[in-house]
Amino acid sequence: MGAAVVPAVPYARRTDTRQRARTHWCIALGALLPGIGGMITRFGHVEMLYATEFLGLCLIAAGDRLSVGPVTGALAGLVLGRKRSKPLSRLQAIC
Repeated sequence: MGAAVVPAVPYARRTDTRQRARTHWCIALGALLPGIGGMITRFGHVEMLYATEFLGLCLIAAGDRLSVGPVTGALAGLVLGRKRSKPLSRLQAIC
């Protein structure tokens, strides 16, 4: 979980990388929720484990969906080393 939270802080400070920060926060919280559900299970509420696992999976899927959005603005210039007038897909930015 720390690997998702630590990079989110610098990403959140810059306006052009806030989507990456949201991605990291969604994945980190989604990974944390099943552990919280397991802790609640110890207090006798077994059904909460399934609810928190489901919510955790939903947040991880939302984080994944946010991460595959188009690369735009100054971030495209950082990835490719030049300015682009149109948004790039993630595959174009990697290649």
